[in-house]
Amino acid sequence: MIYEYPDTVLRFSCIAGECPDTCCAGWEVDLDRETEEYYRYVEGPFGKRLRRSMKTETETGADGEEIRTCFFPLTEQNRCPFLNEENLCEIIMHLGPEAISVVCDEYPRYFEQIGNYQQMDMSLSCMEFGRIFFSSGPMRLQRMEDETDRGWGDTDRERLRKVLDIRNHAVRALQDEESECSWREKMDEIERKIGIQPLKESEESLIRRMERLEVIDHRWTDTMERVNKAIVRERNDRGKTCGQGLSDAENADLRNLMHTENADPQMKGHVENCSTRNLSRSEFEKLHKDCLPVWFTKLCVYFVFRYTLDIYTDGDAAGVFRYIDRSLRFLWLMCWSEWSDTGRKLTMEDMIDLAHLYSRQVEHCEENVAVLKKAM
Repeated sequence: MIYEYPDTVLRFSCIAGECPDTCCAGWEVDLDRETEEYYRYVEGPFGKRLRRSMKTETETGADGEEIRTCFFPLTEQNRCPFLNEENLCEIIMHLGPEAISVVCDEYPRYFEQIGNYQQMDMSLSCMEFGRIFFSSGPMRLQRMEDETDRGWGDTDRERLRKVLDIRNHAVRALQDEESECSWREKMDEIERKIGIQPLKESEESLIRRMERLEVIDHRWTDTMERVNKAIVRERNDRGKTCGQGLSDAENADLRNLMHTENADPQMKGHVENCSTRNLSRSEFEKLHKDCLPVWFTKLCVYFVFRYTLDIYTDGDAAGVFRYIDRSLRFLWLMCWSEWSDTGRKLTMEDMIDLAHLYSRQVEHCEENVAVLKKAM
């Protein structure tokens, strides 16, 4: 087997109850068959509690075949029934870490296997990984091989190699520190090189598409409202900064003047309030020029590394890059609307939280990913 993964994977370790979020809330915990069978034979009061908490459902798949699932439904507080008040897993506390289900054991790691090749990466829905991810330097690809042989089967190894070449070349181009191109320009160039026309989609169309997503995280509705309000406010305030009729440059001079020692406190407060409410998107980027390009270059690398392999399985390179483009554009809108709403410069902690919310809402729902891959 050949294994490839980002170097940040090696630095991750779950911090359990110290995490500001928990992966044991908001999602029902699926049980694999082996874990389910084990739980059915656990003795004592805890074993009875495990079985009382398990639920089994059967549904008919697209091919007519019945699909059986077993899981722990969430409590009224939207938490796993075995997550205690200290955000610790009671299954681990009673039975040991080896007793948890595969999905709990693997998270936030994701695995994509094709023949004897496996790509592993990690999800930004985990805030601890997000902290490692955004505070690290450029991604370095790690490669390992062992004697495991699962067979190549009907894998088109030449086609797989070409897809991996696209991924690797894209990551190198995005992390090329000698290039003066922005992350947006680099993404456009990457798409053109593989024969894809960069996505030309109106903001209104993107917003409508995002509003069609199934709500997975309860904060998503508030996020959509914040983005929409920021867009409406921008339209209403366009050309209406604190100095009515002044140019952007003149308004910038006015704001600078208000920060001098002799500025009237009342006027200074008024100008500062207006500046936080009416600054343009270009001024948002200017204010965050020391961090925003770095964060979004890293996000480009994250999405490209994780999803380029879908070109092999989906057979649709344009769809994969539509998803990546839409994700990056909407994450940018989330950042801008957060700043527009609060009026303060975003911190890395803000970026970690926004990426975490987006990942929970989109990446953990195959249907939502599919919506963002579709053509206009």
